[in-house]
Amino acid sequence: MSLATRTDTDILQPTGRHVVVALDDDAETLAALKRLLRDERYELRTTFKPAEALEWIAAGEVSLLLSDHLMPEMTGVELSEAVQRFDTTCVLLTGYAERVHVSPGLEASVRELIHKPWDDRDLRKTIRLLLREREMREGNR
Repeated sequence: MSLATRTDTDILQPTGRHVVVALDDDAETLAALKRLLRDERYELRTTFKPAEALEWIAAGEVSLLLSDHLMPEMTGVELSEAVQRFDTTCVLLTGYAERVHVSPGLEASVRELIHKPWDDRDLRKTIRLLLREREMREGNR
């Protein structure tokens, strides 16, 4: 079940400092995400380059990765495999859900599969929920 289908109508903003990275090979998609998420209480970084996203993730700076699935350099699933050892949650954005196969070993890393075009409210809610879950996990350490 998608996190966004929960009945909560107003998910509280995360309280901690978070960095969310949006990775897509389409400039219009990145621009749309920037517009949609500009008022959220986390830093949004966007990039066309999987290597740049991986660099930020390896530095321990990223709480959540929003990644396109079908990209020229690597798929979103391949990227999720690369970041699995880091404490970064992945959300895959795709217009081709039938082409996405998340292996059982990656289910903890790839938390959501969101279809393009997405519902703005549901995407914001999903991001907030995943960041709040992270805060709860970190509070229990």
